[in-house]
Amino acid sequence: MATKVLKDFGRVDIVLNNAAVEPVGAIANTPINLWDKSYQVNLRGPVLLAEAFLPQMIKRNSGVFVCVSSVGGAYMGPYEVLKRAQVELANTIDTECEGTGIIAFTIGPGLVLETRGAKEGIPKIANMMGKTVEEFNQMSQAALISAEAAGAGFAAAVALASNFRGQETSSVEALRAAGIKLDEGSHINERKNLSNEEVVKATELSDLLLTTLKDQLRQWQSLGLFQRQWMLRDFSKRAGLPIEKYIDQMSLLEDNLQTGKIEGASEIKLPLNQLALFFEHIQQLTKGFVKDEKIRDEQLTLQHQWQEAAQKLSQILF
Repeated sequence: MATKVLKDFGRVDIVLNNAAVEPVGAIANTPINLWDKSYQVNLRGPVLLAEAFLPQMIKRNSGVFVCVSSVGGAYMGPYEVLKRAQVELANTIDTECEGTGIIAFTIGPGLVLETRGAKEGIPKIANMMGKTVEEFNQMSQAALISAEAAGAGFAAAVALASNFRGQETSSVEALRAAGIKLDEGSHINERKNLSNEEVVKATELSDLLLTTLKDQLRQWQSLGLFQRQWMLRDFSKRAGLPIEKYIDQMSLLEDNLQTGKIEGASEIKLPLNQLALFFEHIQQLTKGFVKDEKIRDEQLTLQHQWQEAAQKLSQILF
């Protein structure tokens, strides 16, 4: 394929690893041949595409390499484990191409019920969970998205690739970045009307969190490569978004609050409760690693303030 495409078109600007197989089952009794098939398509395939097309991208210092991730749970291991490996593949490529014109990132489409994999896999998963297909779909309501919207999100992410370098995003987030709003259904909280007092408090809290996140990012960027990458990935995993995305969205939130654009502020959806959990997590790390009692107590006090700020801001806005 690579030989034919390069011969016919001369170059490949974008690689999107969307091909997949979706084996499901419990870890304890899924046949190894299903894991092998999942590896061949869901990880080996993207690696082969990287080997086929990255050299040309590197040579001309231009290109976008996109991996496609998924978030699942019980009975989805044979599929999910290899799809999650694509996140690390994209992260590694982006790190290796740092300072070049090549951009690598990961995008998750959401749950698209129209796909063959969903149609075949969901009844099996629901049965193993002791639920009906309807009950499973209801549980997954927040992740549902049409095939058209998911695909449009892929296109938006590629068009705005520089926004997502080295990150894991979603079709919904990419569409939002492109200014496209979806009818996201009843699972999204209705817009709140904020009082003047709530606006003042929300502005104060968002300023505190924005300053904190900027300081944290500066500290991490001064670390060695491996420690920096570990901290950035740990934050993204626990807080729900990469720290750079938090800073961008928090800056937009603060601007909307300060200029009285309350409707715009209410539309910015930040997983602030997850951010609070991250601050709780680093408090546990501080207790274990900082030996000086005075310094430890000072850090814990600050980190607890950050946790409370994220919780209170979430309560005010959402």
